[in-house]
Amino acid sequence: MKATFKLRRKMENPTQTRQKCQGFSLMEVLVSVLVLAIGLLGIAAMQGIAMQGNHSAYMRTQASYLAYEIVDAMRANQDLALGGSYNITYGATVSSSGIASTDMVAWRGRVTSLLPQGDSEITQNGNLFTIEVRWNDTRTGTVANHQVLGVEVLL
Repeated sequence: MKATFKLRRKMENPTQTRQKCQGFSLMEVLVSVLVLAIGLLGIAAMQGIAMQGNHSAYMRTQASYLAYEIVDAMRANQDLALGGSYNITYGATVSSSGIASTDMVAWRGRVTSLLPQGDSEITQNGNLFTIEVRWNDTRTGTVANHQVLGVEVLL
């Protein structure tokens, strides 16, 4: 005896099946685009912060080079330096003539040209010299607008 089975399938309309899934896949795409956009905004913010830090480090490096540049000039003219020829305060102009004043005019010109609102000061206490280089560092968003790099040297 042979058994036969008849399977009856209910035929669904293909357009009805597609309409049920369309809204769900569109929602997935929208959520993934939103997650991607938030990630890209985070990357852009990190890049901006990194560039600010890099610029601040560049300015500090320039100030360090400038401070040690005048120290080398003072060591080359140690007698003039110990005599007070290299002493200067913030905002003061070099008024004398000679080797020390030529060094100071050239050095202060580089300080003002390489650093934003750059200024410098050299003070002497015996044979201990303090060289301070100051500049405006507003790009970092810090409270103090001016950064100061100080170097103390014994001649």
